[in-house]
Amino acid sequence: MKTTLILILGLLIFQIAYSQEISKEEILKHGIETITVVDADGKRLIEFFNEKGVKVKAGEIEKDGTFILNEEYLYNASGQLDEVIRYNTEDGVHSTKKHQYNAQGQLIKAELFDGAEVDITWTYTYDTAGNRIKETTKSGTSGNSVTVYQYDSNSYLTQEDKSNNTIGKEEKVNYKYNDRRQLIEKKTKDYFSGTTITQSYEYNNEGKLKQLKDKSSNGVSMVIDYAYDEKGLLVSDTWKGSLSKEAYTTLYVVKKK
Repeated sequence: MKTTLILILGLLIFQIAYSQEISKEEILKHGIETITVVDADGKRLIEFFNEKGVKVKAGEIEKDGTFILNEEYLYNASGQLDEVIRYNTEDGVHSTKKHQYNAQGQLIKAELFDGAEVDITWTYTYDTAGNRIKETTKSGTSGNSVTVYQYDSNSYLTQEDKSNNTIGKEEKVNYKYNDRRQLIEKKTKDYFSGTTITQSYEYNNEGKLKQLKDKSSNGVSMVIDYAYDEKGLLVSDTWKGSLSKEAYTTLYVVKKK
């Protein structure tokens, strides 16, 4: 079951990385309570939102309609994310991630607990403009790493440099924007594999992500097209890879109050 949880979380991470998410503003505007993501195989993942438009829990809906809770989100009195609790069906709580903030409301520390022990610790530092300029990760299992962030004069993120205490340089990410300050290119160089992945973003007239092209220096590529309803809410994305003969469509189904 732990493997199943990892697969589910992996799918969620993929969606965060590649999908045009329905924004908090849209959730509040349209009174959205849940968003159900249905992939090409019929797997259903569901997210629940409270009256403030923030996610409070997420899980999977099985074929018989049974809901399986995977994640729960707890917030402090200021509305900041306090804890993320991940569950499995064998032992109950799989892990807990706790967050700490400074007086300015900036996240300065996060800890991932496996039971009572800390498995991973993240610490963050900021510049005088409030931009996050450094993330330090300490882990007893995957090693320690440091990510340094750079910004332009308008505080738009332009570069990330990640290094690991065991392999040295790990990853470099560069960002480019258009005149409307929309992200149009994200280029990631992986020093370990020697590959570079370039993601190109295209937007529609309403400023919504229309298409994402992903191309690796090893020749592998993919294209994702996004579709919206008349209100501008995301309803589907269709993924087609260079190594795949078929296109795969993911549906986004919203439930309103």
